[in-house]
Amino acid sequence: MDGKASYQELENRIKELEREASRRREAEAALQRSKERLRSIFEATPDPLVVYDEQGHPEYLNPAFTRVFGWTIEELKGRRIPFVPEDQTAITEEKIRNLYKSGEPVRFETRRFTKDGRTLDILISAAAIKDEKGTSRGMVVNLTDLTERKRLEHRLQQAQKREAIGTLAGGIAHDFNNILGIIIGNTELAMMDIPALSPARQGLEEIRKACIRARDLVKQILTFSRPSSQYLSPIHITPVIKETLKMIRSSIPTTIEIRQRIACKSDIIRANPVQVSQILINLCTNAAQAMQEKGGVLEVIVGNERLDEDKATHYNHLDPGEYLSLTVRDTGHGIEPQHLKKIFDPYFTTRGLGEGSGMGLAVVHGIVRSYGGEISVKSTPGKGSTFKILIPLAPEKAPSETVTEGPSLMPRGSEKILLVDDEQALIDVVKPMLEHLGYQVTTKMSGAAALEIFRGDPLEFDLVITDQTMPGKTGVQLTRELLQLRKDIPVILCTGFSESVSREKAEEAGIRAFLMKPVSMGELAQTIRRVLEGRKKGS
Repeated sequence: MDGKASYQELENRIKELEREASRRREAEAALQRSKERLRSIFEATPDPLVVYDEQGHPEYLNPAFTRVFGWTIEELKGRRIPFVPEDQTAITEEKIRNLYKSGEPVRFETRRFTKDGRTLDILISAAAIKDEKGTSRGMVVNLTDLTERKRLEHRLQQAQKREAIGTLAGGIAHDFNNILGIIIGNTELAMMDIPALSPARQGLEEIRKACIRARDLVKQILTFSRPSSQYLSPIHITPVIKETLKMIRSSIPTTIEIRQRIACKSDIIRANPVQVSQILINLCTNAAQAMQEKGGVLEVIVGNERLDEDKATHYNHLDPGEYLSLTVRDTGHGIEPQHLKKIFDPYFTTRGLGEGSGMGLAVVHGIVRSYGGEISVKSTPGKGSTFKILIPLAPEKAPSETVTEGPSLMPRGSEKILLVDDEQALIDVVKPMLEHLGYQVTTKMSGAAALEIFRGDPLEFDLVITDQTMPGKTGVQLTRELLQLRKDIPVILCTGFSESVSREKAEEAGIRAFLMKPVSMGELAQTIRRVLEGRKKGS
Protein backbone atom coordinates (compact mmCIF):
# COMPACT_ATOMS: atom_id res chain seq x y z
CA MET A 1 0.00 0.00 0.00
CA ASP A 2 2.85 2.27 0.91
CA GLY A 3 4.63 1.33 -2.31
CA LYS A 4 1.56 2.05 -4.38
CA ALA A 5 1.21 5.49 -2.71
CA SER A 6 4.84 6.35 -3.38
CA TYR A 7 4.47 5.32 -7.02
CA GLN A 8 1.33 7.42 -7.38
CA GLU A 9 3.04 10.42 -5.88
CA LEU A 10 5.98 9.99 -8.25
CA GLU A 11 3.63 9.70 -11.20
CA ASN A 12 1.77 12.84 -10.13
CA ARG A 13 5.08 14.67 -9.72
CA ILE A 14 6.16 13.67 -13.21
CA LYS A 15 2.87 14.88 -14.67
CA GLU A 16 3.23 18.18 -12.77
CA LEU A 17 6.73 18.63 -14.16
CA GLU A 18 5.46 17.88 -17.66
CA ARG A 19 2.67 20.43 -17.23
CA GLU A 20 5.20 22.97 -15.92
CA ALA A 21 7.51 22.26 -18.84
CA SER A 22 4.59 22.65 -21.21
CA ARG A 23 3.63 25.96 -19.61
CA ARG A 24 7.26 27.10 -19.86
CA ARG A 25 7.40 26.18 -23.53
CA GLU A 26 4.14 28.00 -24.14
CA ALA A 27 5.46 31.02 -22.22
CA GLU A 28 8.70 30.94 -24.18
CA ALA A 29 6.75 30.61 -27.42
CA ALA A 30 4.49 33.48 -26.38
CA LEU A 31 7.55 35.53 -25.44
CA GLN A 32 9.12 34.73 -28.79
CA ARG A 33 5.89 35.69 -30.57
CA SER A 34 5.80 38.89 -28.52
CA LYS A 35 9.41 39.64 -29.46
CA GLU A 36 8.70 38.98 -33.11
CA ARG A 37 5.58 41.15 -32.98
CA LEU A 38 7.52 43.93 -31.26
CA ARG A 39 10.29 43.60 -33.86
CA SER A 40 7.70 43.72 -36.64
CA ILE A 41 6.22 46.87 -35.11
CA PHE A 42 9.66 48.47 -34.81
CA GLU A 43 10.55 47.53 -38.38
CA ALA A 44 7.20 48.81 -39.70
CA THR A 45 7.59 52.16 -37.91
CA PRO A 46 8.16 54.79 -40.68
CA ASP A 47 10.27 57.02 -38.44
CA PRO A 48 13.85 56.11 -37.46
CA LEU A 49 13.92 54.29 -34.11
CA VAL A 50 16.84 53.35 -31.82
CA VAL A 51 16.96 51.23 -28.67
CA TYR A 52 19.93 52.20 -26.43
CA ASP A 53 21.49 50.27 -23.54
CA GLU A 54 22.57 51.86 -20.25
CA GLN A 55 25.91 52.98 -21.73
CA GLY A 56 24.23 54.83 -24.60
CA HIS A 57 25.19 52.23 -27.19
CA PRO A 58 22.56 51.19 -29.77
CA GLU A 59 21.13 47.70 -29.30
CA TYR A 60 18.62 47.92 -32.12
CA LEU A 61 18.04 50.12 -35.18
CA ASN A 62 14.97 49.82 -37.36
CA PRO A 63 15.25 49.88 -41.19
CA ALA A 64 13.96 53.46 -41.28
CA PHE A 65 16.99 54.58 -39.27
CA THR A 66 19.36 52.99 -41.76
CA ARG A 67 17.39 54.46 -44.67
CA VAL A 68 17.46 58.01 -43.25
CA PHE A 69 20.82 58.15 -41.49
CA GLY A 70 22.81 55.50 -43.36
CA TRP A 71 24.33 53.43 -40.51
CA THR A 72 23.57 49.75 -39.79
CA ILE A 73 23.61 48.11 -36.35
CA GLU A 74 26.72 46.13 -37.32
CA GLU A 75 28.62 49.39 -37.85
CA LEU A 76 27.57 50.85 -34.49
CA LYS A 77 27.76 47.95 -32.01
CA GLY A 78 29.67 48.89 -28.87
CA ARG A 79 30.00 52.60 -29.70
CA ARG A 80 27.92 55.74 -29.74
CA ILE A 81 26.27 56.91 -32.94
CA PRO A 82 28.46 59.73 -34.34
CA PHE A 83 25.58 61.95 -35.46
CA VAL A 84 25.26 64.65 -32.78
CA PRO A 85 26.56 68.09 -33.94
CA GLU A 86 28.88 69.78 -31.46
CA ASP A 87 26.42 72.63 -30.80
CA GLN A 88 23.67 70.08 -29.98
CA THR A 89 25.67 68.00 -27.49
CA ALA A 90 24.82 70.02 -24.37
CA ILE A 91 21.04 70.06 -24.91
CA THR A 92 21.03 66.36 -25.82
CA GLU A 93 22.91 65.37 -22.64
CA GLU A 94 20.63 67.58 -20.53
CA LYS A 95 17.49 65.98 -21.96
CA ILE A 96 18.85 62.44 -21.34
CA ARG A 97 19.70 63.31 -17.72
CA ASN A 98 16.17 64.64 -17.20
CA LEU A 99 14.76 61.50 -18.78
CA TYR A 100 16.58 59.11 -16.40
CA LYS A 101 16.06 61.37 -13.39
CA SER A 102 12.31 61.88 -13.76
CA GLY A 103 11.42 58.75 -15.65
CA GLU A 104 9.13 60.87 -17.83
CA PRO A 105 9.42 60.86 -21.66
CA VAL A 106 11.09 63.88 -23.32
CA ARG A 107 10.53 65.61 -26.67
CA PHE A 108 12.75 68.24 -28.24
CA GLU A 109 13.84 69.56 -31.64
CA THR A 110 17.48 69.28 -32.59
CA ARG A 111 19.75 68.50 -35.53
CA ARG A 112 21.60 65.32 -36.48
CA PHE A 113 24.23 64.36 -39.05
CA THR A 114 23.76 61.55 -41.55
CA LYS A 115 26.51 59.10 -42.48
CA ASP A 116 27.14 61.01 -45.75
CA GLY A 117 27.52 64.37 -43.94
CA ARG A 118 24.10 65.96 -44.45
CA THR A 119 22.42 67.79 -41.55
CA LEU A 120 18.78 67.05 -40.78
CA ASP A 121 16.29 68.86 -38.55
CA ILE A 122 14.94 66.26 -36.13
CA LEU A 123 12.17 65.93 -33.53
CA ILE A 124 13.30 63.46 -30.84
CA SER A 125 10.82 61.57 -28.64
CA ALA A 126 12.58 59.44 -25.99
CA ALA A 127 11.35 57.18 -23.16
CA ALA A 128 13.22 55.13 -20.55
CA ILE A 129 13.16 51.30 -20.65
CA LYS A 130 12.61 49.89 -17.12
CA ASP A 131 12.96 46.38 -15.68
CA GLU A 132 10.47 44.64 -13.36
CA LYS A 133 11.90 46.58 -10.40
CA GLY A 134 11.41 49.95 -12.11
CA THR A 135 15.12 50.50 -12.71
CA SER A 136 16.06 52.24 -16.00
CA ARG A 137 17.93 49.88 -18.33
CA GLY A 138 18.25 52.08 -21.38
CA MET A 139 15.91 54.07 -23.57
CA VAL A 140 14.00 53.94 -26.84
CA VAL A 141 14.26 56.98 -29.12
CA ASN A 142 12.02 57.95 -32.07
CA LEU A 143 13.53 60.46 -34.54
CA THR A 144 11.12 62.34 -36.85
CA ASP A 145 12.74 64.05 -39.84
CA LEU A 146 11.49 67.66 -39.90
CA THR A 147 13.87 68.88 -42.62
CA GLU A 148 11.33 69.09 -45.44
CA ARG A 149 8.68 70.60 -43.17
CA LYS A 150 11.15 73.22 -41.94
CA ARG A 151 12.06 73.98 -45.53
CA LEU A 152 8.41 74.41 -46.51
CA GLU A 153 7.78 76.57 -43.44
CA HIS A 154 10.74 78.76 -44.42
CA ARG A 155 9.40 79.04 -47.98
CA LEU A 156 5.99 80.04 -46.60
CA GLN A 157 7.60 82.65 -44.37
CA GLN A 158 9.54 84.02 -47.34
CA ALA A 159 6.35 84.14 -49.43
CA GLN A 160 4.49 85.92 -46.63
CA LYS A 161 7.38 88.32 -46.23
CA ARG A 162 7.38 89.08 -49.96
CA GLU A 163 3.62 89.61 -49.88
CA ALA A 164 3.95 91.98 -46.92
CA ILE A 165 6.76 93.86 -48.67
CA GLY A 166 4.62 94.09 -51.80
CA THR A 167 1.69 95.50 -49.86
CA LEU A 168 3.94 97.99 -48.08
CA ALA A 169 5.64 98.95 -51.35
CA GLY A 170 2.26 99.56 -52.96
CA GLY A 171 1.10 101.87 -50.18
CA ILE A 172 4.36 103.79 -50.20
CA ALA A 173 4.34 103.98 -54.01
CA HIS A 174 0.92 105.61 -54.09
CA ASP A 175 1.86 108.38 -51.64
CA PHE A 176 5.40 108.79 -52.95
CA ASN A 177 4.27 109.10 -56.57
CA ASN A 178 1.80 111.79 -55.56
CA ILE A 179 4.65 113.69 -53.87
CA LEU A 180 6.83 113.28 -56.96
CA GLY A 181 3.96 114.51 -59.12
CA ILE A 182 3.74 117.70 -57.07
CA ILE A 183 7.51 118.26 -57.32
CA ILE A 184 7.68 117.54 -61.07
CA GLY A 185 4.65 119.68 -61.83
CA ASN A 186 5.80 122.71 -59.87
CA THR A 187 9.31 122.35 -61.29
CA GLU A 188 8.01 122.35 -64.86
CA LEU A 189 5.74 125.33 -64.13
CA ALA A 190 8.69 127.24 -62.67
CA MET A 191 10.84 126.40 -65.70
CA MET A 192 8.30 128.12 -67.97
CA ASP A 193 8.95 131.47 -66.28
CA ILE A 194 12.76 131.25 -66.39
CA PRO A 195 14.94 131.96 -69.46
CA ALA A 196 16.42 128.87 -71.13
CA LEU A 197 20.05 129.87 -70.46
CA SER A 198 19.52 130.81 -66.81
CA PRO A 199 21.53 128.75 -64.26
CA ALA A 200 18.33 128.51 -62.21
CA ARG A 201 16.56 126.80 -65.12
CA GLN A 202 19.40 124.31 -65.41
CA GLY A 203 19.07 123.57 -61.72
CA LEU A 204 15.34 123.02 -62.08
CA GLU A 205 15.98 120.68 -65.01
CA GLU A 206 18.24 118.57 -62.76
CA ILE A 207 15.46 118.44 -60.17
CA ARG A 208 13.02 117.29 -62.85
CA LYS A 209 15.41 114.58 -64.05
CA ALA A 210 15.99 113.39 -60.49
CA CYS A 211 12.23 113.07 -59.96
CA ILE A 212 11.85 111.09 -63.18
CA ARG A 213 14.64 108.79 -61.96
CA ALA A 214 12.87 108.41 -58.59
CA ARG A 215 9.63 107.55 -60.41
CA ASP A 216 11.40 104.83 -62.41
CA LEU A 217 12.96 103.50 -59.22
CA VAL A 218 9.52 103.19 -57.62
CA LYS A 219 8.30 101.29 -60.71
CA GLN A 220 11.21 98.86 -60.38
CA ILE A 221 10.54 98.31 -56.67
CA LEU A 222 6.90 97.53 -57.44
CA THR A 223 7.93 95.21 -60.25
CA PHE A 224 10.23 93.15 -58.04
CA SER A 225 7.73 92.97 -55.19
CA ARG A 226 5.14 91.24 -57.39
CA PRO A 227 5.06 88.43 -59.96
CA SER A 228 5.70 89.65 -63.46
CA SER A 229 4.36 88.65 -66.83
CA GLN A 230 6.23 85.86 -68.58
CA TYR A 231 5.67 87.40 -72.03
CA LEU A 232 8.83 87.42 -74.12
CA SER A 233 9.55 89.87 -76.90
CA PRO A 234 12.62 91.24 -78.70
CA ILE A 235 14.31 93.83 -76.47
CA HIS A 236 17.53 95.82 -76.38
CA ILE A 237 19.25 94.48 -73.27
CA THR A 238 21.74 97.35 -72.86
CA PRO A 239 19.26 99.94 -71.46
CA VAL A 240 17.84 97.33 -69.07
CA ILE A 241 21.30 96.49 -67.74
CA LYS A 242 22.29 100.13 -67.33
CA GLU A 243 19.08 101.00 -65.46
CA THR A 244 19.39 97.94 -63.24
CA LEU A 245 22.99 98.76 -62.37
CA LYS A 246 21.89 102.25 -61.31
CA MET A 247 19.43 100.68 -58.89
CA ILE A 248 22.02 98.17 -57.65
CA ARG A 249 24.52 100.96 -57.02
CA SER A 250 22.16 102.54 -54.48
CA SER A 251 21.70 99.26 -52.57
CA ILE A 252 25.25 97.94 -52.09
CA PRO A 253 28.13 99.39 -49.99
CA THR A 254 30.36 102.05 -51.53
CA THR A 255 33.36 99.86 -50.62
CA ILE A 256 32.37 97.80 -53.67
CA GLU A 257 33.33 99.38 -56.99
CA ILE A 258 31.00 98.66 -59.91
CA ARG A 259 32.58 98.53 -63.35
CA GLN A 260 30.53 98.05 -66.50
CA ARG A 261 31.91 97.23 -69.92
CA ILE A 262 29.27 97.05 -72.63
CA ALA A 263 30.67 96.42 -76.09
CA CYS A 264 28.34 94.49 -78.37
CA LYS A 265 27.34 94.99 -81.99
CA SER A 266 23.92 93.50 -81.32
CA ASP A 267 22.10 93.39 -77.99
CA ILE A 268 18.63 92.23 -79.08
CA ILE A 269 17.33 89.07 -77.37
CA ARG A 270 13.86 87.60 -76.84
CA ALA A 271 13.31 88.23 -73.15
CA ASN A 272 11.26 89.90 -70.45
CA PRO A 273 12.93 93.13 -69.20
CA VAL A 274 11.86 92.45 -65.61
CA GLN A 275 13.39 88.97 -65.72
CA VAL A 276 16.64 90.35 -67.18
CA SER A 277 16.81 92.78 -64.26
CA GLN A 278 16.04 89.90 -61.91
CA ILE A 279 18.97 87.92 -63.32
CA LEU A 280 21.38 90.81 -62.88
CA ILE A 281 20.14 91.72 -59.40
CA ASN A 282 20.52 88.14 -58.15
CA LEU A 283 24.03 87.76 -59.56
CA CYS A 284 25.18 91.18 -58.35
CA THR A 285 23.63 90.72 -54.90
CA ASN A 286 25.46 87.41 -54.45
CA ALA A 287 28.68 89.04 -55.62
CA ALA A 288 28.22 91.96 -53.22
CA GLN A 289 27.63 89.59 -50.30
CA ALA A 290 30.87 87.80 -51.16
CA MET A 291 32.70 91.15 -50.85
CA GLN A 292 30.80 92.75 -47.98
CA GLU A 293 33.60 92.33 -45.41
CA LYS A 294 36.60 93.57 -47.40
CA GLY A 295 35.03 95.37 -50.36
CA GLY A 296 36.22 94.73 -53.90
CA VAL A 297 35.31 95.10 -57.57
CA LEU A 298 32.05 94.02 -59.20
CA GLU A 299 32.42 93.89 -62.97
CA VAL A 300 29.57 93.49 -65.47
CA ILE A 301 30.60 92.75 -69.06
CA VAL A 302 28.23 92.57 -72.04
CA GLY A 303 29.38 91.44 -75.47
CA ASN A 304 28.76 89.11 -78.38
CA GLU A 305 30.10 85.61 -78.85
CA ARG A 306 29.88 83.24 -81.79
CA LEU A 307 29.78 79.53 -81.07
CA ASP A 308 31.06 77.29 -83.86
CA GLU A 309 30.60 73.53 -83.89
CA ASP A 310 33.64 72.99 -81.68
CA LYS A 311 32.75 75.64 -79.06
CA ALA A 312 29.11 74.54 -78.90
CA THR A 313 30.20 71.06 -77.75
CA HIS A 314 31.40 72.63 -74.49
CA TYR A 315 27.79 73.57 -73.64
CA ASN A 316 25.11 70.98 -72.97
CA HIS A 317 22.14 72.82 -74.44
CA LEU A 318 23.50 75.30 -76.99
CA ASP A 319 23.63 75.08 -80.77
CA PRO A 320 26.19 76.86 -82.95
CA GLY A 321 25.22 80.47 -83.60
CA GLU A 322 25.38 84.09 -82.42
CA TYR A 323 24.91 84.79 -78.72
CA LEU A 324 24.78 87.70 -76.32
CA SER A 325 27.29 87.22 -73.51
CA LEU A 326 26.63 88.62 -70.00
CA THR A 327 29.42 88.17 -67.44
CA VAL A 328 29.30 89.11 -63.75
CA ARG A 329 32.68 88.92 -62.00
CA ASP A 330 33.64 89.66 -58.39
CA THR A 331 36.77 89.66 -56.22
CA GLY A 332 35.08 88.09 -53.20
CA HIS A 333 35.78 85.00 -51.12
CA GLY A 334 34.88 82.58 -53.93
CA ILE A 335 32.97 79.30 -53.84
CA GLU A 336 34.30 76.05 -52.40
CA PRO A 337 34.78 73.30 -55.05
CA GLN A 338 32.31 70.91 -53.33
CA HIS A 339 29.57 73.55 -53.64
CA LEU A 340 30.05 74.46 -57.31
CA LYS A 341 27.91 71.58 -58.63
CA LYS A 342 25.05 72.43 -56.24
CA ILE A 343 24.77 76.22 -56.48
CA PHE A 344 21.97 76.13 -59.08
CA ASP A 345 19.94 73.59 -57.07
CA PRO A 346 16.74 74.97 -55.51
CA TYR A 347 17.12 75.87 -51.81
CA PHE A 348 20.86 75.20 -51.79
CA THR A 349 22.59 77.88 -49.73
CA THR A 350 25.77 78.13 -47.68
CA ARG A 351 24.24 80.89 -45.55
CA GLY A 352 22.42 80.46 -42.28
CA LEU A 353 18.65 80.10 -41.94
CA GLY A 354 16.94 83.40 -42.67
CA GLU A 355 19.98 84.81 -44.52
CA GLY A 356 18.94 83.49 -47.90
CA SER A 357 16.27 81.28 -49.43
CA GLY A 358 18.67 79.39 -51.69
CA MET A 359 16.43 80.22 -54.67
CA GLY A 360 18.29 83.15 -56.28
CA LEU A 361 20.64 81.21 -58.54
CA ALA A 362 18.01 78.54 -59.20
CA VAL A 363 15.69 81.28 -60.49
CA VAL A 364 18.49 82.74 -62.64
CA HIS A 365 19.24 79.29 -64.05
CA GLY A 366 15.56 78.70 -64.86
CA ILE A 367 15.13 82.06 -66.61
CA VAL A 368 18.29 81.65 -68.68
CA ARG A 369 17.31 78.13 -69.76
CA SER A 370 13.81 79.35 -70.69
CA TYR A 371 15.51 81.83 -73.06
CA GLY A 372 17.38 78.97 -74.72
CA GLY A 373 20.62 80.04 -73.04
CA GLU A 374 23.16 78.63 -70.63
CA ILE A 375 24.89 79.82 -67.45
CA SER A 376 28.27 78.68 -66.19
CA VAL A 377 30.46 79.56 -63.21
CA LYS A 378 34.15 79.54 -62.41
CA SER A 379 35.45 80.28 -58.94
CA THR A 380 38.66 80.19 -56.94
CA PRO A 381 38.35 80.29 -53.13
CA GLY A 382 39.83 83.53 -51.84
CA LYS A 383 39.97 85.15 -55.28
CA GLY A 384 36.42 85.51 -56.51
CA SER A 385 33.81 84.11 -58.89
CA THR A 386 32.77 84.62 -62.51
CA PHE A 387 29.27 83.87 -63.81
CA LYS A 388 28.84 83.82 -67.57
CA ILE A 389 25.49 83.74 -69.38
CA LEU A 390 24.98 83.10 -73.09
CA ILE A 391 21.58 83.92 -74.63
CA PRO A 392 20.75 83.54 -78.36
CA LEU A 393 20.51 86.80 -80.26
CA ALA A 394 17.04 87.50 -81.66
CA PRO A 395 16.65 87.77 -85.45
CA GLU A 396 13.79 90.27 -85.02
CA LYS A 397 14.18 93.99 -84.47
CA ALA A 398 13.23 95.44 -81.08
CA PRO A 399 10.43 98.02 -81.16
CA SER A 400 11.64 101.61 -80.99
CA GLU A 401 10.89 103.49 -77.82
CA THR A 402 8.80 106.66 -77.90
CA VAL A 403 10.25 109.29 -75.62
CA THR A 404 7.59 111.33 -73.87
CA GLU A 405 9.54 112.72 -70.93
CA GLY A 406 10.94 115.85 -72.53
CA PRO A 407 9.14 119.19 -72.26
CA SER A 408 9.74 120.10 -75.93
CA LEU A 409 6.69 118.32 -77.43
CA MET A 410 3.76 120.23 -75.97
CA PRO A 411 0.65 119.96 -78.19
CA ARG A 412 -1.99 122.43 -77.09
CA GLY A 413 -5.79 122.64 -77.16
CA SER A 414 -8.81 124.62 -76.00
CA GLU A 415 -11.28 121.94 -74.87
CA LYS A 416 -13.04 121.82 -71.51
CA ILE A 417 -11.58 119.33 -69.02
CA LEU A 418 -13.01 118.02 -65.75
CA LEU A 419 -10.08 117.24 -63.41
CA VAL A 420 -10.80 114.95 -60.43
CA ASP A 421 -8.29 114.25 -57.62
CA ASP A 422 -8.57 114.12 -53.83
CA GLU A 423 -5.10 115.70 -53.38
CA GLN A 424 -5.40 119.50 -53.34
CA ALA A 425 -1.66 119.91 -53.95
CA LEU A 426 -1.91 117.82 -57.14
CA ILE A 427 -4.89 119.80 -58.37
CA ASP A 428 -2.95 123.00 -57.67
CA VAL A 429 -0.15 121.84 -59.95
CA VAL A 430 -2.02 119.98 -62.72
CA LYS A 431 -4.65 122.69 -63.29
CA PRO A 432 -2.06 125.41 -64.14
CA MET A 433 -0.32 122.89 -66.45
CA LEU A 434 -3.54 122.29 -68.36
CA GLU A 435 -4.39 125.99 -68.46
CA HIS A 436 -0.91 126.76 -69.77
CA LEU A 437 -1.65 124.30 -72.60
CA GLY A 438 -4.83 126.29 -73.41
CA TYR A 439 -7.50 124.09 -71.83
CA GLN A 440 -10.46 125.25 -69.73
CA VAL A 441 -10.33 123.34 -66.45
CA THR A 442 -12.93 122.57 -63.78
CA THR A 443 -11.68 120.73 -60.69
CA LYS A 444 -13.42 118.46 -58.18
CA MET A 445 -11.92 116.62 -55.19
CA SER A 446 -14.20 113.55 -55.11
CA GLY A 447 -15.95 111.19 -57.47
CA ALA A 448 -19.33 112.13 -56.03
CA ALA A 449 -18.76 115.86 -56.62
CA ALA A 450 -17.52 115.19 -60.17
CA LEU A 451 -20.54 113.01 -60.93
CA GLU A 452 -22.92 115.70 -59.61
CA ILE A 453 -21.55 118.48 -61.84
CA PHE A 454 -21.36 116.14 -64.83
CA ARG A 455 -24.94 115.01 -64.33
CA GLY A 456 -26.04 118.69 -64.42
CA ASP A 457 -24.80 119.03 -68.02
CA PRO A 458 -23.18 115.91 -69.56
CA LEU A 459 -22.27 117.82 -72.74
CA GLU A 460 -20.32 120.58 -70.96
CA PHE A 461 -17.00 118.69 -70.85
CA ASP A 462 -14.83 117.30 -73.65
CA LEU A 463 -12.61 115.17 -71.41
CA VAL A 464 -12.39 113.84 -67.84
CA ILE A 465 -9.04 113.24 -66.10
CA THR A 466 -9.47 111.33 -62.85
CA ASP A 467 -7.37 109.82 -60.10
CA GLN A 468 -8.01 106.13 -59.33
CA THR A 469 -7.65 105.95 -55.54
CA MET A 470 -10.18 108.30 -53.95
CA PRO A 471 -12.46 107.94 -50.90
CA GLY A 472 -16.02 106.85 -51.65
CA LYS A 473 -15.69 106.29 -55.37
CA THR A 474 -12.66 105.08 -57.35
CA GLY A 475 -11.72 106.40 -60.76
CA VAL A 476 -12.97 103.22 -62.46
CA GLN A 477 -16.32 103.41 -60.63
CA LEU A 478 -16.66 107.08 -61.56
CA THR A 479 -15.91 106.26 -65.21
CA ARG A 480 -18.64 103.61 -65.39
CA GLU A 481 -21.22 106.07 -63.99
CA LEU A 482 -20.08 108.86 -66.33
CA LEU A 483 -20.42 106.54 -69.34
CA GLN A 484 -23.97 105.69 -68.30
CA LEU A 485 -24.77 109.40 -68.53
CA ARG A 486 -22.84 109.91 -71.77
CA LYS A 487 -21.41 107.00 -73.74
CA ASP A 488 -18.80 108.96 -75.72
CA ILE A 489 -17.11 110.93 -72.90
CA PRO A 490 -13.36 110.18 -73.02
CA VAL A 491 -11.69 109.47 -69.67
CA ILE A 492 -7.99 109.43 -68.75
CA LEU A 493 -7.21 107.50 -65.55
CA CYS A 494 -4.18 108.45 -63.43
CA THR A 495 -2.88 106.33 -60.57
CA GLY A 496 0.15 106.29 -58.32
CA PHE A 497 -0.09 102.53 -57.86
CA SER A 498 -1.64 99.99 -60.25
CA GLU A 499 -2.41 97.07 -57.92
CA SER A 500 -6.15 97.75 -57.87
CA VAL A 501 -6.45 98.43 -61.60
CA SER A 502 -4.36 97.30 -64.55
CA ARG A 503 -4.25 98.87 -68.00
CA GLU A 504 -6.41 95.99 -69.29
CA LYS A 505 -9.04 96.48 -66.56
CA ALA A 506 -9.08 100.21 -67.25
CA GLU A 507 -9.73 99.60 -70.95
CA GLU A 508 -12.52 97.14 -70.12
CA ALA A 509 -14.17 99.88 -68.03
CA GLY A 510 -14.17 102.20 -71.07
CA ILE A 511 -11.15 104.32 -70.06
CA ARG A 512 -9.35 105.75 -73.10
CA ALA A 513 -5.86 106.22 -71.56
CA PHE A 514 -4.05 104.98 -68.48
CA LEU A 515 -1.23 107.02 -66.92
CA MET A 516 1.04 106.13 -64.01
CA LYS A 517 1.83 109.01 -61.67
CA PRO A 518 3.87 111.12 -61.56
CA VAL A 519 3.08 112.42 -65.05
CA SER A 520 5.28 114.97 -66.78
CA MET A 521 3.72 117.88 -68.60
CA GLY A 522 4.89 116.60 -71.98
CA GLU A 523 3.42 113.15 -71.39
CA LEU A 524 0.14 114.63 -70.19
CA ALA A 525 -0.09 117.02 -73.17
CA GLN A 526 0.52 114.26 -75.74
CA THR A 527 -1.90 111.85 -74.06
CA ILE A 528 -4.70 114.43 -73.99
CA ARG A 529 -4.32 115.20 -77.69
CA ARG A 530 -4.15 111.50 -78.60
CA VAL A 531 -7.38 110.79 -76.71
CA LEU A 532 -9.24 113.83 -78.04
CA GLU A 533 -8.08 113.35 -81.64
CA GLY A 534 -9.04 109.69 -81.38
CA ARG A 535 -12.53 110.69 -80.30
CA LYS A 536 -12.87 113.06 -83.26
CA LYS A 537 -11.79 110.37 -85.73
CA GLY A 538 -14.23 107.90 -84.21
CA SER A 539 -17.15 110.32 -84.27
